[in-house]
Amino acid sequence: FIMPHFAYECRETTNEVLDSAKQQSFETTYLHQSWKTTITPLHLKEYDQAATQLLVRIEDISEKKNLEQQSQVTDTLHKTLLETIPGFAIILDASGHLMAWNNYTRTIIFGKTDNEMYDVDPFGFICPTERTSIRKKFFKTLRAGCEKTAEIKIFPQKEKHAIWLLIHAKPVFIDNQM
Repeated sequence: FIMPHFAYECRETTNEVLDSAKQQSFETTYLHQSWKTTITPLHLKEYDQAATQLLVRIEDISEKKNLEQQSQVTDTLHKTLLETIPGFAIILDASGHLMAWNNYTRTIIFGKTDNEMYDVDPFGFICPTERTSIRKKFFKTLRAGCEKTAEIKIFPQKEKHAIWLLIHAKPVFIDNQM
């Protein structure tokens, strides 16, 4: 059977393709199923002026849509959990790259925008004399798979004096990856 809104969208898009001679796409969702329809004009050499045939491709994108939705839910959950942590909170990947943070960390500790945070050295705010040893302890914690707690001296952005911060490091495995 053909859904009325799909038929309407298909007719409208076909007219756009014929008028513009350019490929067009649209997505349709019905009863938790999603499809992407792409209409491409075919130009045959013997008919130079306009497209005489159309190639129509309908692709089931339900799984992709579901994965995108699940990813958005997971991202929202991570952000919500990070924001409930009072004070400094970050998530680093196994390479030591910053993956997530809470607003306190972004504004008070680093003084950066969300876009700038992706380029931040997550160890850069640590007192320079302690930075190398803290970095080594972090990677040792990851390799050993154990938890560590330590006090470190940090320099929040725009602060002239160092403050002490209690940090807790714990490796977390998701889908057998750290």
